[in-house]
This record gives sequence, structure tokens and C-alpha cells, in this order.
Amino acid sequence: MTGIEELSETMEQEDFDQIKISKEQLTEATKFSQNQLRAMVDMYYNLQKLRCGAANKKRAHDQQYDTLFDSILMDVMKDRLFEMELKTGKILETYVKSKPLGQWALSITGLGAITVASLMGHIDFSSCCCEQYDGIPRKKRPKHNCPGLMYGSNIHSFAGLNPNQVWEKGQRRPWNARLKTTCWQIGESFKKAFSVKKTKMDDKQLRIALYDAAKAKNKILTEDQLNEKMIKEKKRLAKKVESIKGEEWFYVRLYHNRLIYENANNEAGKYKREAEKRLALYKKVVKSAEDEKKYAEGKKILMSGKLTPKAIEERSKRYAVKFFLSHYFDVGKSLLTGEPIERAVKPWIIQHGGHSCYIPPPNFPMK
Repeated sequence: MTGIEELSETMEQEDFDQIKISKEQLTEATKFSQNQLRAMVDMYYNLQKLRCGAANKKRAHDQQYDTLFDSILMDVMKDRLFEMELKTGKILETYVKSKPLGQWALSITGLGAITVASLMGHIDFSSCCCEQYDGIPRKKRPKHNCPGLMYGSNIHSFAGLNPNQVWEKGQRRPWNARLKTTCWQIGESFKKAFSVKKTKMDDKQLRIALYDAAKAKNKILTEDQLNEKMIKEKKRLAKKVESIKGEEWFYVRLYHNRLIYENANNEAGKYKREAEKRLALYKKVVKSAEDEKKYAEGKKILMSGKLTPKAIEERSKRYAVKFFLSHYFDVGKSLLTGEPIERAVKPWIIQHGGHSCYIPPPNFPMK
């Protein structure tokens, strides 16, 4: 469950353990329509925002920055909001676990119940994507034999991950803002799920890193102690690398492999044209001396014909997320039609582009 970092200071662990929802309420949660699910996800995030606001108010009061509100009152409000947030999260988790598509998504490392609920609430497989009705609101479209979403790229466009999409002035936004935010959160989850920084170190780099870490704690290691720590660290890292070989880590591995690929291309100068485009937008972003100072380092990198590390990271995250959304579409279509993926899904590039290689979704069919 996202966003719940620590328990309230005034409520004991037992109080939270006693937060229960009746079986009737949980059963009712599994019957949500897509609109109801979407509203429940929005409610969860609104409660979370209010709870964080109350916690900030209490912290400001305790540090004597704000004496307007009573600290005890803020405590009570925070606790009640936290309780409602937990209950809403439990309801969403129950819904997601009751659906085969939700069960598959939860089997993927980096995805939680709230994120999956947001995906299920915003992506409608029966949604019309017929080109002749582009720009016409769904309710005003004439009745026709619509196949619904046909390709994973339909979801990419709806989520704002189509690089050719442009939001023209005075026009309706061509993507779903909430879904785009959810996809960004998924990318962040894949990125944070596993760090490979130390696994790529050679012995010399690892030795220096361990020595510096000990020195930062005012500890000086002898040669024997350093060698012993290196052996332990190598064993720990080996276990960690071994643990991500399962199918559930597919998209985490995909992100890190793509990051290596993107960095290599960037160093080779293959993104020079993209860097020039971003440099042309620099004048629109920088409007003061403060902005000039803030973006000075990024400008220097772009002027060298390379993209910034942050841009490379975002490209890698989008790649992994788009891969996941394509698989999400494939699994959803297969479950909807009751047919194996080979028959239910016909990617455009295979159907019309002459390709024959298909990478199936991990963990599907579910065991």
C-alpha cells in the first residue's frame, strides 16, 4: 500500500490492527463498476493528501512554526484520516485480488494494489478507438460495431506515452492525466525495486566504497577487516542478483538493461539531434537568473550533444512501462475472450509489419 510510511504517534499498533471491514463490505467491493473503482482510487489519494497535510500541520506546531491549531486536534484528525486511508486501501486491494487481471498484475515486482486499481479503473478494453470518431466525445458517437482496444499502442496513447501526440492550444487534452501519473509511478517503482550500482563494481571499486562507508562512521578498517567485509558483501550481492532472476522481476531487469543501452547510445553521440531539440526549448524554460543557475549544468551537457542523466533515466523508465502496458493489454484481452494469448492478441507489427518474434507476458498463465 503506497504512501503509508509510519504509524501515528498517538495510536498504538493494536489500534491499527483492530481496523476491520465487514465481510459484507468487502464482498460489495468486488462488485464495483469501473466508474466506482475510479472514484474509490481518487478518494484514496484525496484522503492521503489530507492525512499528509494534517501531519505537516502537527509537525509545524510541534516545532513552533505554527501555533494556530491545537496539536492534539491535529493528532486526532491525522489518526482518523489514516484509518480511513487504510480502509479504502483494503477495499481496493480486495477488488484487485478478486479479478484475474489484478492477480496477474500484483504478481509483478514493483506493482501494488493501489497502482493496479488505478490501471483497472482507467483502462477500458471496450473503449472505442476508431479513427473516424477521433475528437468526438464517447457519448455522442453513433452506435457501431466497435472491437474496442485493438493494440497495446492504444493504451500508450491514452496514457500520454505516444511521442507523436501534441496537445494543441485550445484543443482537448489527448491523454488521461491521472493514468499518465500512474504510469510514471510504475516507472519509479521499477527503478527503485532493485539497485544494481554495487553489483557492477569491480573489486577495487567495492573496496573503496566499503572503506569510505566505514570512514563516514568514524571507523578505520584494517586490511583483514576490509577483506572479510568484501567477502560478505560479495555473497550478499550475489544472493540479491540471484533473487531477481524470477519472472516477476522481468520489468525491473528490462529497465536496468535499457538504462545501460541508453547510456551507451548517449555516450556515442546518437542522441545529438534530440539534445539540440531540448536546447532549443531552453530559452522557453529559463526566464530569470535563478533559472539560469538552476539549469546551467543541464545546458552544458546538452551543448556537448548529449542528453542529461535524468533524461536517459526517464527514457528507460518509459520503455519498461510501455512494455508492461503492452503485456497488460495482452493479458486483459486473453482473459476477456477466454482464448490463449497466441489467438487473442495480434500485435500490429506482427500482423502487418512482417515481424515474427513475440515476447510473452511474464507469470502468465498464472500457476
